[in-house]
Amino acid sequence: MSALCQHYEKKFTESNQLCTQYLAAHADKDEAADVVFLQAENLFFLEKHTEAVAAYTKFVAANAQHEQVNVAKLRVGQAHYQQEKWADALKALAPLAVQKIDSPLFAEIDFLVGDCHYRAEAWDQAITFFNKFATEKPKEVNADTALMKSGLASGKKGDAKTAIATLGKLAAGADFQKSIHLPHALVEIGRMQYDTKNNTAARVALQRVIQAHATSKLKVQADYYLGWVALGEEKPDEAAKQFGTVADKEPKHELAPDARLQQGMVLLGQEKFAEAQAALQKFTASYPSDAKLDQATFYLGKAMSEQEQWNPALAQYAKLAAMAKSELRDRALYESAWAEKGAGRSDKAMVHYKAMIAGFPQSDLFAPANFELAELEFEAAEKGAAAQYTAAITRLTALVAKTKDPQLLSRANYRLGWCQFNKEAYALAAKALETVLAGEPPKEIVLPAAYQAGEARLRLKEFKEAMAAYTKAVAAEPSDKKLHEQAQLRLGESQGLTAAWAASETTYKGFIAKSPQHELIRKAHLGLGWALENQKKYPVAIASYQKVVADGEPDEDGARAQFQIGECHLAQKQYDLAIKEFVGVLVGYGHKEWNSKATLEMGHALDQQAVELKAAGKAEEADTKVKQARERYQEVVDKFPDSDAATVAKARLK
Repeated sequence: MSALCQHYEKKFTESNQLCTQYLAAHADKDEAADVVFLQAENLFFLEKHTEAVAAYTKFVAANAQHEQVNVAKLRVGQAHYQQEKWADALKALAPLAVQKIDSPLFAEIDFLVGDCHYRAEAWDQAITFFNKFATEKPKEVNADTALMKSGLASGKKGDAKTAIATLGKLAAGADFQKSIHLPHALVEIGRMQYDTKNNTAARVALQRVIQAHATSKLKVQADYYLGWVALGEEKPDEAAKQFGTVADKEPKHELAPDARLQQGMVLLGQEKFAEAQAALQKFTASYPSDAKLDQATFYLGKAMSEQEQWNPALAQYAKLAAMAKSELRDRALYESAWAEKGAGRSDKAMVHYKAMIAGFPQSDLFAPANFELAELEFEAAEKGAAAQYTAAITRLTALVAKTKDPQLLSRANYRLGWCQFNKEAYALAAKALETVLAGEPPKEIVLPAAYQAGEARLRLKEFKEAMAAYTKAVAAEPSDKKLHEQAQLRLGESQGLTAAWAASETTYKGFIAKSPQHELIRKAHLGLGWALENQKKYPVAIASYQKVVADGEPDEDGARAQFQIGECHLAQKQYDLAIKEFVGVLVGYGHKEWNSKATLEMGHALDQQAVELKAAGKAEEADTKVKQARERYQEVVDKFPDSDAATVAKARLK
């Protein structure tokens, strides 16, 4: 009795000593079993759990019918639970839960079994026992804890809907408004509502933490997640403020580094580059060992680049490139190349591109880096380093063979076509540029690709193919007005070269009507005149040619137009007028080619006059014309001996 009284007074050591004395003297008495149990109880409350388990186990083995057997089994489970031996605890407690023992000592058996499952990450079993406990024992001390852990378990298994509903019972329950778990439940509800894109409900839960639990340690988490909610609601100003508040007020909190990083990211996304730079510099200064240091370093470099602080940005990228475990090293090299380009140092940009390509062949930036490097090689070639054309062609040829990105493929073929064109490999240039047009090119390169394909075909004297290319150029969106107009002229020219005179006439007329003051209007009138002349529409052809020569510009276009006026008169057998216009070529223009042709055609006109005079019986006058014609032919031979006209003149002199 003394041992029992000491136990009730919580003097467990003294009680245990008395139990030992009793058992030493009276182990054969009927009460000995009670004392063995009491001794195990003393050990349990003294938190000597290993000894207690041994004592309870011995008691159960020797006293299978004792009224305290189930209590002893419960204590074994509780002792294992206290030692965090979850599997052993579950082994002891689970059979007792099945028995549904009606005793206050067993009130929390379902909770304990649920928690053992929870600790073992057996979420479904944990949820079952926690919910059973909370439903059947809503007034028990751990009812709120059961709901809390049941909600967390549902969250762990990815069932956000059930988790929110379970935690909502805790948040809304009248009996739980003073629960220590309430702020945590509200934060979890807010986080999961955000994850499921229910920003309104998330904000309500998180604001409740801030307003009703301002002193809770979980307020910082509510502030942090409110930043994400604000982002979800497209309120970047509020988001940046929330993240900044967390980092400023709780700089030692585990969420503070990410809050500072997110603040910088949001400001960067808003193009508030100076503010973003300041936030990210605070991160790198305050958290030099943080796992996300590489991200902060990278985006700090980006913020600097956007402000054209090229050298400071390059310093950040260099730091990142040296972080061997970072997954952003390829991006650092890529952005370094862009920074060098921004600083006007293309040669150094090429070095970074090459390093990125060599070091990160599996990077998503591998193909873009190759293309951009080829662009720099092309630019270097245009500035005189002709060998770079070969480097660019090799690089682009490999790129178009591998890339699956239709936009990048189009751009690569476009640049490949230009490289081949500048190397005078016109067939290869045309093929590359026409591949662009056959794919899914960005709108802005359709016009130049089609135009340049036409130029390549024109140089190959493949006039039908050139005409097809120029037709596509004219049909393209006029991203470059001047080039679009040139394409119209080239279309008219190529139509003429394929003897599509009516189409050529239509094209030139359309250009003239649309752009009567264009700087190339004289070329349009010249082309129109040629199309009309070839349709034997001589009067309107002459009218068109006259618009070319009207201003007296002594250029090649003027010389040709003047010559073609003479040809139109000649075709109409207006020989004197023709000769007059051919003389105009000699007098008004200093172009040997057209002078030689005009002199030759003067001889031709005189010959034709001689034929008509002879037919009319005017032999003497005819002979004079023949003599004058031969003088013109001889003049061509003497003055322009290397011209095509001289070859014809020699034949006529024989």
